[in-house]
Amino acid sequence: MSDGELVMLGAPAMSERLAVRLGDSEVASHEDPYDFLLALARRRWRAVVLTGQQADFPGLCRASRRLQRDSRLVAVCSPSAEMTVRPLAGEVIDDYFIFPPTRRELATLRGAVSVQGPREGLAEGEAAGLAPREYGQLLEAARTARGLEQRIAAMVGRRLGTEVSWQDADAPSGES
Repeated sequence: MSDGELVMLGAPAMSERLAVRLGDSEVASHEDPYDFLLALARRRWRAVVLTGQQADFPGLCRASRRLQRDSRLVAVCSPSAEMTVRPLAGEVIDDYFIFPPTRRELATLRGAVSVQGPREGLAEGEAAGLAPREYGQLLEAARTARGLEQRIAAMVGRRLGTEVSWQDADAPSGES
């Protein structure tokens, strides 16, 4: 099975809004739960997002986990659905977000899509590459050392799905 990036189950409007906010990621969206489960069975996805209030939501989450054991499984729900989703966190789903997700939550989801697991899909000694756009961003940032440091920190943070800052090892404590 080849790796896809992200697959979503939910109402088209919510899925489309999430896809736009996620940016360049490959996103497949399904409104019908059976089509969604079929997509999960046909290929491997880095991240699986279940949105909206679906009938038998816990059952859909469990089936999704069985079909995508190594994928990041995330639920995006309304505040009113949180009581149904919260008990699934940690055991069935990796995380859940209240819609609309915060920038930090989007960064976490974007990181799940853009980062492969340890050595996943890489040949011995091979490193994960950069997209052509990222090379351009690095070259532009290289005009100053500080600009390059900030760009590298931003790229690493995006891939890891967390906030990253550059720390100068030679700087006195408290400076960066």
